[in-house]
This record gives sequence, structure tokens and C-alpha cells, in this order.
Amino acid sequence: MEMLDVYLIRHGQTNWNLERKLQGHNDIPLNELGEMQAQELCETFRKVTKPFSAVYCSDMLRARKTVEIALKDTPHQHIPILETELLREKFMSHWEGKSFEEIREIEEDFHHTWNSKDEFLSFKCDPKAECHTEVYARLMNFVQNQVFHKNVGETVLFSTHAGVIGTILYHLDFKAGYDWHVPNCTWIKVRISKEGNVKILDKHHKVRQELRKDE
Repeated sequence: MEMLDVYLIRHGQTNWNLERKLQGHNDIPLNELGEMQAQELCETFRKVTKPFSAVYCSDMLRARKTVEIALKDTPHQHIPILETELLREKFMSHWEGKSFEEIREIEEDFHHTWNSKDEFLSFKCDPKAECHTEVYARLMNFVQNQVFHKNVGETVLFSTHAGVIGTILYHLDFKAGYDWHVPNCTWIKVRISKEGNVKILDKHHKVRQELRKDE
């Protein structure tokens, strides 16, 4: 059976992460800690001794800078980095630029406990925004149409965002009342079949599913 292995890494910290603001499609750069977090990823990718067959990243500055730093002095440092808007963060429309606290004050659905997986995955803050289902479709269409046939049987790297990684986790393992946490510069490794089936092979120890808390 034809397969593709993919590492997906989340970018390092930005000042908006620090201020708990939703970034979405806003092009916010890494802060000093974010660059240090990316440097720590080097150790992970030094252990992946066979060079990636391709490296793709979101066209956001924070994703590009993270992967540039993370692959320096590793077996993958000379691989071209291919940017694409298809690996961008989930678009969150009028929520973008607001803090979690600000949104909670004006949006009653922000911390709603979804009992239905389909209801959760299809939720949008407004009609212009993306839902998890749309982000997942965007990601899988990119894999199937632009990545899979060029790299079948190989391992590739995606530098992307929490919303993109999270949509995989929620599609594979949704639990009512629980949230998936994907901290800055953590990662998951998945195997994708030609038919689009996805299996998690490994993940950073800080990527976790926790009972939702009212913060």
C-alpha cells in the first residue's frame, strides 16, 4: 500500500501568542523565545538521519522562520523550503487580533462544550471564517494533489500552525469536553495513505488532550 509520512510542526512563540491573541492569517513574526524554541527543535531533526524528500511551510513569517532555524545544522538544512498558503492557520475572521478574554466577553459560543463531533468540526464564528472541516479538507487536498505523488514512500515536513495540526487530532480523536493542546514548536508525525486515511505515528510529549477548563 502506498504511504506518505509527514512531520507537522507548529511555529515558535510570537508576541500575540504571549498576549493570548488569535493570529489566524495575521503575519506575526517570532519573538526571541520563539526563535529559541525553534533552535531546540534542531535536536529532534538531527535524529531523523534520512533527509526529508521535501519541506513545505505556511507562507506566514512565523512558520518560515521556525523551519529555517529548526533545520539548521541537520541532515535537512539544504532542502529547499516551499511556501504555500494551503498550510496557513485556520481563518477566524473577526476573532483575529482579539484575546481569548475579549472574545469570551462578546461570544457566548467561544467556550461552548460541544457534545457532537460534527457540530464541533463545522462551527464557524461567522460565515466568512473557516471551520475545522474546511481546514482539514484544505490540508488533505494539498497532500493528495501536490505532495503525495511526488513523495510516495518518503517522509516530508510541514511547518504550520496549531489550528492545522489540531484539526487532524480532532478528526481522529474527538471527546466532548476535552481540548487538544499543541504548544509552540511541538509536532506530530502521521502516515497518510493514497486513499487519504491518516494514522498518528508519534507526537511530541507536550501535545496532549485535556479536560476543558473555564479560564
